[in-house]
Amino acid sequence: MNTTNPFAEALKNYIPHAANQNHMTFAEQCGYYGALMSGIPNPVVAAAAGIANPTVSYLSRAGARAGGQVRYPKVAAEYQSLGHDAFVAKYVTAALRDRCLIELENYKNGLLEPRYTGTARTSRAKGYVGVHILKPRSEFATDAWRIKIVEREGQFFALILTSPISGEIPEEHAQKLGPYATDHDCYLGARSKLTPTTEELA
Repeated sequence: MNTTNPFAEALKNYIPHAANQNHMTFAEQCGYYGALMSGIPNPVVAAAAGIANPTVSYLSRAGARAGGQVRYPKVAAEYQSLGHDAFVAKYVTAALRDRCLIELENYKNGLLEPRYTGTARTSRAKGYVGVHILKPRSEFATDAWRIKIVEREGQFFALILTSPISGEIPEEHAQKLGPYATDHDCYLGARSKLTPTTEELA
């Protein structure tokens, strides 16, 4: 049996980070959760923490089951134990608050990096914000869904502008689906809710 390990000393006190925590400490998880619970938009938290949008989406739902597991259960338990005010006072440090405020200002001025706002170019060579036409895969379909994906206060919504049943709908009266954390999530969510079998025409 081979017992030689040249990495033993370096690994002695090493505790691997969970992949979906993006190397945040527990205090940082709590701090940014406190920011989210105080109304800071998801993209701003992502930029301030330097973490991916899906991670922020999971963090914002701490204690909820997603993807077959409960997300950030310790954060949720701490929040429930302390209450909002005490939790924020303990974990939203001055440094964390300042980072959020800087990125919030960038966000308001349209200067936040596209990877945090969800408008970065995708493998489809375009973002998902804008109009999409989805046709139901049915021989009885005579019209198509026309949806418009928009960003509002750091979250994404799908507006139903045309439906096979109602026809053309003025944007101010359009049904709104959402919110979603990213434009891609919004697009996929809208498609799944409108009909499980659609194809995009434009």
